Amino acid sequence: MRLFDIAALFGLASALPNPLPLPQAVATGENSTGTLFGAITSLIPTLSLKTNDPHDLTQGAQCKPIYFLMARGSREWGTVGVTIGPPVCKGLKDIYGEKLGCDGLGPAYSGGLLDNVSEKGTTDAAITEGVKIFAFAHTKCPDSVLLFGGYSQGAAVMHNVISSLPPEIHDQIAGGILWGDTKNQQSDGMIKGFPKEKVLILCTPDDGVCWGKLDVTAGHLAYTHNGDEARSVQWLKGRIDGFKGKAGGGAPAVATKPVVSRGEE
Repeated sequence: MRLFDIAALFGLASALPNPLPLPQAVATGENSTGTLFGAITSLIPTLSLKTNDPHDLTQGAQCKPIYFLMARGSREWGTVGVTIGPPVCKGLKDIYGEKLGCDGLGPAYSGGLLDNVSEKGTTDAAITEGVKIFAFAHTKCPDSVLLFGGYSQGAAVMHNVISSLPPEIHDQIAGGILWGDTKNQQSDGMIKGFPKEKVLILCTPDDGVCWGKLDVTAGHLAYTHNGDEARSVQWLKGRIDGFKGKAGGGAPAVATKPVVSRGEE
């Protein structure tokens, strides 16, 4: 299913709250417009309101020890979107409570569907906004530990943003995760100029955007239903707790290799 054919479908996909029961068609990775559309529309009656627009960094009066900064996927709304962002934010807050805040990009990052086809995979405005929020975090809260996440087009945003940051901000970042990374193959599974051990890239084998094309398949919607949600929270916890003894007072960080999810687990 080509990207240009799914604007309306992606609007529905981005409206899904999480976690939700996953229809069998998506769970098994069946790949057709009709199957995916049916899977999405079957979930519409279960839609509910979510807390998906936190501004804990940009509007918070005081600094928190940890911040998770998110770039949502195309056509999602809120600072952290409505798919993988909210449950990861919640999972981290369940662990760290008020020590952790969440925030994200917008409104300059609009998440426009056709922005995916640009050379950078997003807009210059989105990249500039992302650089600014990290610079703001560094200036306002230089002792806070920073995390990042990016889903779909948001992963492309983070590729560009993190690569553009100076070393002193890189040093403040404990780690980040990219889900359904539209630049995974083009970037050889890494973020240019950023330590590989600080990045976890999660791409299902049937996610068509991860392997050099912009084919939105069933696998692109699976990250909150295939175990990667909980896996992401635990991986970020490991990065936080071992980062310079901050946030959790843990031991020095142990280097880990980035992992691309290929469905073996």
